[in-house]
Amino acid sequence: MNFWASYKLQNKLKGLGAGFGANYVDESYLTTANTFYIPSYTIYGAIVFYKQPTWRVGLKIDNLTNERYWSTWGAPQAPTTVLGSLTFKF
Repeated sequence: MNFWASYKLQNKLKGLGAGFGANYVDESYLTTANTFYIPSYTIYGAIVFYKQPTWRVGLKIDNLTNERYWSTWGAPQAPTTVLGSLTFKF
């Protein structure tokens, strides 16, 4: 299950916005014999951004709670990650 919502202010701080989301994955078996499974997990993310007609700057944080989780192939996934972005429109 995946959820994401964001909101951009409409008052004198027009262009400033924030978002929050969550991903939930139920436990899944890694083998066809159902002998080893990957436990369920929920990861959360958030973003703060400022958007203008020709550019946007943002700061996004993935895995806010630093959840330990694995892909369906059993590979460990990233801990808390912070990403900054700057976008220009031409």
